[in-house]
Amino acid sequence: MLVNDKKGKVNLLKNRNSPRERENREKEIQSKENLYNDSLDGARTSKRYRATYLPKVKSTFLVNDFLERKVDGLEAGDILITDRQTSGIGNNGKWTYQEGNLTATIVLESPENQIEHDTLKLAIGMAVLRAINELLPDGEKGADQEISCGYKYPNDIRVSFGKTEEVGKKLSGITILNNFEQKALNTVRDAYREDTSLFDVDFNKFTLCGIRVNIPEIFAGEQISVTDFQGKVSEESRREVETSINTLLGEEVKIEDLLVEIAESIDFYMLLIQNNKEMFFDAASNSQITDEYRSVFFSQKDSLDLYQDKFIGFDERGAFFESKGHISYPDLSRIIAKPLISA
Repeated sequence: MLVNDKKGKVNLLKNRNSPRERENREKEIQSKENLYNDSLDGARTSKRYRATYLPKVKSTFLVNDFLERKVDGLEAGDILITDRQTSGIGNNGKWTYQEGNLTATIVLESPENQIEHDTLKLAIGMAVLRAINELLPDGEKGADQEISCGYKYPNDIRVSFGKTEEVGKKLSGITILNNFEQKALNTVRDAYREDTSLFDVDFNKFTLCGIRVNIPEIFAGEQISVTDFQGKVSEESRREVETSINTLLGEEVKIEDLLVEIAESIDFYMLLIQNNKEMFFDAASNSQITDEYRSVFFSQKDSLDLYQDKFIGFDERGAFFESKGHISYPDLSRIIAKPLISA
């Protein structure tokens, strides 16, 4: 854009929307997208995963932003991935994270019934857990070096073992959206009510699996912006409650490598469910973070009641507990590892 300055000289002002800058930005986006897809092409999976990349979005659940780059529309196997999510959904509101984390939504075919959905929900958590543990030290340098993570039903991966002060801290969060998750779906739709993307998704056909894995080191004093569902913004200390892969490893991990591990792990558990459900549920039961006893939240008739009981294991319809017996997944809000408090 040409303008006259005070001396009458003509200057060329930078226009960030100039054709050249748009072309350069598109080249950068395409290069990053190609990096992810070249990596996914080497994944050992029975189905094909394809990444669509944008540098910054409010949320990877807002699919219309990504569909502008896809001529075929939304498909099972799509991975919608970004460097920076400015309003990612969380339990307490919308979160803004630094760049460098794995932040993606993986699109899968929706299950046909409640049992298939509950099994899929476990499988996604198990897949992210398996992918992360593949990257962590395996004890070859001695027991003192071994670190492992566990699954906290229904949507967290946390450090569960190792001689490290990071034990108990959150490493990854998962959110599943489909017609069997109406409460979560309504919460997310309300959080992004100014955007109609989610209303355009056929949740009878697709399940959206939102996955975030912390990769860059989280430094002491690092704050994270949280916007609650009423629009109030606050700052939270990440270091007290979260950790990252680079913190645990002491070295850099590439997002594309972790993405491939997750895709392969989803495929692994889907095949295991088809061929040996008993083995799958045994693996899920053994991966749930354990103490001798667990504090368990049951959601019954929209109320949230706390029970302290010993967890036994999962099956396709729910979880078993020593005293309460079998609790169905729709009645089970979350399982929290915590020693039983004596009266």
